[in-house]
Amino acid sequence: MLVDIDSIILKYNLYNLIDKLSDIPGSTMDKSLNHRAVVLGISRDTMDNMNMLATSQNRLDFLNNVGFSINSYAFLICNNDICEIHNLNDTNMIPFIIKSVSPTITFWVSVEMNDVKNINNLVSHRFNSPFTSRLSPLHNNVHDDTICLLKAPGTTSSDLGKVYNDIEHISTQYISMGADICNITAKFTPETIDHLRKIPVQDTTEIAGAMKIVGNHKEHEKIIYDIEINDESIVKGDNELVEVLNDRYNFHSHPRDAYIRNGVNYAWPSSHDYIGFLKAVFYSKSVFHVVVTLEGIYIISISPEYAGNIEIVKYEYEYIKKLYQIPYNTFKTPEEYIVHVNKLKIFNVIYMSWNNTMEDFTIYYPKTNGGCSI
Repeated sequence: MLVDIDSIILKYNLYNLIDKLSDIPGSTMDKSLNHRAVVLGISRDTMDNMNMLATSQNRLDFLNNVGFSINSYAFLICNNDICEIHNLNDTNMIPFIIKSVSPTITFWVSVEMNDVKNINNLVSHRFNSPFTSRLSPLHNNVHDDTICLLKAPGTTSSDLGKVYNDIEHISTQYISMGADICNITAKFTPETIDHLRKIPVQDTTEIAGAMKIVGNHKEHEKIIYDIEINDESIVKGDNELVEVLNDRYNFHSHPRDAYIRNGVNYAWPSSHDYIGFLKAVFYSKSVFHVVVTLEGIYIISISPEYAGNIEIVKYEYEYIKKLYQIPYNTFKTPEEYIVHVNKLKIFNVIYMSWNNTMEDFTIYYPKTNGGCSI
């Protein structure tokens, strides 16, 4: 059964019922925007006895009776968009919880990483998108050794293999990575490579766009995420300038016409590209940025040395701009440029010629709210 916490339990001071529950969670955000309830797991006989009571006061007394027996319980904190499930020890309550809440709501829940049974049960009810965090979406505290899962509205099916790969990857992040560092290993799909390769030749201006994860797979026990272009996100810039999009994974191009105008053979990332990416890291939690060129692709990310302490460069834009202002005639090959630029330590840059773009690559990035997400 579902009981409102603020308008029933606290309003009528059901102290005996409160004693049977652990600390009632409360969002640190505006409580007027949130609704709190508790789901009580009780026997059918107990429910039948309560339903036979004639008045509301009788039912309140029944709930507050010392002999009222609860088998399990979970707390719900909900607003118009999301409903958090807290203290869920019995995932068999999930079907009732889902039916009790609006079908337009996204569910959030956290569960201990080693609780295989409850994780399996949640996945069977189409919870997915695992991540770790010390704060819930409504800013309630979350234990460090838990994994968070979401169930979006209307989710009726999912690729279980990919969900379990996600869970394995996120769990490994918690166990093996540094205190404030996450990583991801990714690979561009063949269709994406074909598309990217044509952009510098076909477009006379710089273009930018977002990228997205479309799945994952295992290669030699390593989980690799498949990256594609989000075609709906593509925007055109000027001849030699376009703003980095504020997306988690993004790209922009250096067109062939710019090579001709500047008389260069290679066009590695400019200082403007690095600054644009760094701002996207702070403002939209970007993980990597791809610069698409005639010679291949350059993948910019935060270096492992700085990913765990990224705040120290938050307002050092002018210093970084000067540090990464490297003329295109400085080095004879992209490989020489990569050796130099990675010695600067703030960013890590991976270069792939068009002959090697099907290889996977590993990126490091800062945690958000103490956790990792994909």
